Amino acid sequence: MITIKNFSLFLTLLLIISSYQIFAQAESKIELVDISFTGNDYFSSSELEKVITAKETSNWLSQFLNSFSSFGGGPSYFDSLAIPNDISLLKSLYFSNGFFRTKVEAQYNIEKNGKGKASLRFIITENEPTNFYKLYLNGLGKIPITFLNKINSIVTIDSTVQYSDFAVEQNRDLVLSYLQDNGYMFVQADQPIVEIDTIYTNSVNIYMNFEIGERFKIKDVTVVKSGPGKNLVSNNLIEEIVNIKPGSYYSYHDLKLAQIRLYRTNLFSSAVITGNTADTSGGNVPIRIVTDIGLLNEIAPEILLI
Repeated sequence: MITIKNFSLFLTLLLIISSYQIFAQAESKIELVDISFTGNDYFSSSELEKVITAKETSNWLSQFLNSFSSFGGGPSYFDSLAIPNDISLLKSLYFSNGFFRTKVEAQYNIEKNGKGKASLRFIITENEPTNFYKLYLNGLGKIPITFLNKINSIVTIDSTVQYSDFAVEQNRDLVLSYLQDNGYMFVQADQPIVEIDTIYTNSVNIYMNFEIGERFKIKDVTVVKSGPGKNLVSNNLIEEIVNIKPGSYYSYHDLKLAQIRLYRTNLFSSAVITGNTADTSGGNVPIRIVTDIGLLNEIAPEILLI
């Protein structure tokens, strides 16, 4: 049996829910006409705008064009629930560039004149950025000392450089590329460990752990041809263009350069050079050159004169 008291409670809850829905719908229709940033010295406002999800609404002309064509842009609405996420995105951007103590707050204003317009402002306190202190490269004890000296000369992390995620990834890739180009075909690197000290030294130590694996030499070079012109180009010509010799150390860089040389001849519809990783033994790796060759009458005249 429903009592008057229970019915009144139900009616009150229904009114509250309805009011909330009406408010949410009304707020979703408030156009965001202005986004601004204060305190941002390191990043420009345009850079910060690209990071956040909130977007300024298009002007009236742009909206008018968009209403009947693919040109222009539609309106953008204010969403207060998205502000915490945008604050997190801004903090993440600063954090990834060495600003570990950056604070971000947000303020918004909704016009009370019934025009349905809002403005949003992010207040940023950047604080001082943090520099690298030292880069530790672990797992390279078995490589030749000349390689280790070369690696130490190409890394760009030292105590004069401001921390950034990009610099960490770039230096890891530099080490990996150098080792892959000098025989270490299966070298791998773990996710770098970042040790941050913002209390005593305001610096960052980076630990990179590598598994270099075995150093490989080229065992042999095999040419695989297909296409209507496969009998018109000799294996010897392809091997001469590629210029990868058995007995030399595996180099990913040399393989890519050789592939580019093949394409530049315009003889090949496709050309792929790879190490046959399934057939490695005794520190040797076979190289496969897989090509697709068109008819010679499809080739530019200057190529035929070579």
